[in-house]
Amino acid sequence: MHPDKIGNYMALLRKRAKLSQTELAKRAGVSRNCVALIEGGRPNHRNVTIGTLSKIFGALGFAVSVKLVKPIDNDSEGRD
Repeated sequence: MHPDKIGNYMALLRKRAKLSQTELAKRAGVSRNCVALIEGGRPNHRNVTIGTLSKIFGALGFAVSVKLVKPIDNDSEGRD
């Protein structure tokens, strides 16, 4: 999932679970402000770690998986 979409997806799952941001934050062990910032697309890089996302999505019944990929180097296209 693209990082820009994580907040929207989190809000969707939270609303489907009929949880407020405060309730989700308590279940996940993070601040309500952290949940609000991520959902609003304004995450503070200090508090948005894979661990934080894992706690929040875990509280919603989902696991976080990370996939590492090599960036595409457009300058070397067609070269071996």
